[in-house]
Amino acid sequence: MLRRRYGNQPASFCHYVPRGWCGFATACDHAPSQTGIVRAMQRSLVLMACLLAIAAAVSTWFWWPRSVAPPRYDDPGSQIESGYPQANSGDITRIPLRSNGLKTRSGQNRILSVQLRGIHQDVPWTNDLRLEMKDRSRRFDEHHCDAPVTATGKCILKLPEWWQSGMPVKLSISGRNEHYRELVHRERGTLALENVLKIEVQPVAALNGKVTDSRGKAIASARISAFAMRAGQPTGELLGATGTDHHGNYHLRAPPDMRLLIVVSAMTPNVMMWRTMDGVNDSGNFRGDLLPTTRPVQLAINHPGTACDFTLADADSIDGTVLWPDRTPAVGAQLRFVLGDGIKLALSKHAEVMWQQSGSVVANGIAEIDDKGRFSVPTAPSAAATLTVIAVGKTRIIGKLPTQHVGAPATTEIMLPFPVTVRAVHDGQLVPHARVLIHGHSPHRAEADGTSSVLFATDAMARAEQGPLRSPWQSLASSHLEQTIDMVMRNQLVELQIEFDGKIRVRNAQFTWQCADGRKATETLSRGDSSGPFRMWLDPGDYELHVSAGRGERNGTFLLPIDRTFNTRTTNKLVLPARFGGTFALQVLDDRGRYVAGSCTVRGVDGKKRMVRMEVGGKPGVFGAKTARCTDILAPGPYELLIDIDGFAQHKRYVQIKMFEVAPVVVRL
Repeated sequence: MLRRRYGNQPASFCHYVPRGWCGFATACDHAPSQTGIVRAMQRSLVLMACLLAIAAAVSTWFWWPRSVAPPRYDDPGSQIESGYPQANSGDITRIPLRSNGLKTRSGQNRILSVQLRGIHQDVPWTNDLRLEMKDRSRRFDEHHCDAPVTATGKCILKLPEWWQSGMPVKLSISGRNEHYRELVHRERGTLALENVLKIEVQPVAALNGKVTDSRGKAIASARISAFAMRAGQPTGELLGATGTDHHGNYHLRAPPDMRLLIVVSAMTPNVMMWRTMDGVNDSGNFRGDLLPTTRPVQLAINHPGTACDFTLADADSIDGTVLWPDRTPAVGAQLRFVLGDGIKLALSKHAEVMWQQSGSVVANGIAEIDDKGRFSVPTAPSAAATLTVIAVGKTRIIGKLPTQHVGAPATTEIMLPFPVTVRAVHDGQLVPHARVLIHGHSPHRAEADGTSSVLFATDAMARAEQGPLRSPWQSLASSHLEQTIDMVMRNQLVELQIEFDGKIRVRNAQFTWQCADGRKATETLSRGDSSGPFRMWLDPGDYELHVSAGRGERNGTFLLPIDRTFNTRTTNKLVLPARFGGTFALQVLDDRGRYVAGSCTVRGVDGKKRMVRMEVGGKPGVFGAKTARCTDILAPGPYELLIDIDGFAQHKRYVQIKMFEVAPVVVRL
């Protein structure tokens, strides 16, 4: 108890009553009593309980889980920084983006307008279209909806509630109708709802029949193909295909109201017995015992063609085998046969027919060779075929193997020389994936075990290389004896490192070198930001090096040319100055806005003229009748262009070349 006086008044008794976490409350009485103290404590406890209840209610409301609210794109020029926010995320930070021109639509207007084009006047599209839509961020469930199609081919599809303008999505629109090909349209990106989505549909009519041989036996796995005809001859445009079942029956769907050429050919069955969507069920190779046939037709969409049967005539086959010198079958060989020329009608990758002016067709293609090396080619009576082996498994064929001309019917035998097994060896070990160079042919890589099988149709020079390792050039040829040739590789080359100085790091360039002995080569090299200098491996000797701009999107595409001479015995590193320039693109248009071809000469401030290489034209200075880009890189500065139009008139234009830029030049005649 503290006694104090304020003037003549007695000192008060002050009681400090706790208020929990809210602080302290003071109750002062002039006359101290135990009852007052108790009442004050009761009031404080009640107040404390009320405050705790309010705090609990606020906390519960704040932390109660809520469903994800869809993102809002009220401003088409803004985008939410963190993707799709939660409803309790508070203030949203927005990053301004370039406007995409789309307007936000309210929930009642989330529709996609589709217009089907190509609807046949006699058969409208009667079935619904189905929309499947996914949010590419995977924050929302996939949306599905169906909608009918009007007689004019218009369909209104409802978009999901979570969709907003500018949102990246994946969508698929599909539909089936018995008088049309199955419709599947896919898009990815943002939807431009201001435009109607136009989708092409293809009406089809049906053709049914049966395919048999001359004895009336049903032919399974025959292929029926429909080609467009114009001016009385086929165009080679395949408009429909199907296959026959085990009973020889087929059901072909092809466009109506146009002239078609139906080609029917007997094919070898697919061992897996599967069918494509159109019903094709063959392997893509001709059978050797039956000839293809044709018939022109024109289908009507309301009157299906029925009982359109075909009979395939027997062939005078050319049978044979493809063997190695030890008379084992050349498993994996492919035999190309040619029976005639004409308009090519491709049935598959391995089968085609050539249409003759007489209306008949002959078969060309690749014969299927079984595990015993046998093949059979369908040939008309007294016809002759040209036979050539074009591949043997993974063996590389260098040159062209001899061809055989055989008249039908006949049985022939094709004997191949043994391939040479080339092995890349270094220090007694095989070098995996070594590069095999064959003079006059494209290089290839050895297998993972360091070997390569090569069949030489003619003598050739070959060697192996890998990094700085090289083997000597060797003369190789196939023979009737199996051979394994070791290409012993040695580290006989010198590494040349090339670096560029300057503020901009060169990441790609084209290096062309020529040795004093006449050898030359061009290498296009690239590197990353953290990798070391460019590296080349060269034989010892004197060299001339020309460095020019590389290709692709890296910064070396505007590198100015550099020339150097060096000797690898005394120089193992070159530091070249990196200077960059620009180029120009040229358009020459006549008074009607059509492109005109001609030639272009460039003159710099030194007064010298030079013929530049153009992207279109082929020869230096020549440009074609379209936009032509100068492929030479020019140093920054002013230039005069002398443009010659077919020798009749010369026009002058001036252009300012800047670094890393393509200056547009337009000449209007």
